[in-house]
Amino acid sequence: MRAATKRAAGRTALKRALIPIENKRSFLEVTGDVVEHVDPIFYGDPKTAAFKALGIN
Repeated sequence: MRAATKRAAGRTALKRALIPIENKRSFLEVTGDVVEHVDPIFYGDPKTAAFKALGIN
């Protein structure tokens, strides 16, 4: 996850990232420069992820 997040953030000026709640611990291993520029949005199920991606609460 670390390398993929860093590449995506660097290539696309990623601002937000939808991350499964199961990977929350892995996100803490991402380098500080990536964490500084990416707002993680954690989700527990696909429906919640879709709502969060669309900006629906």
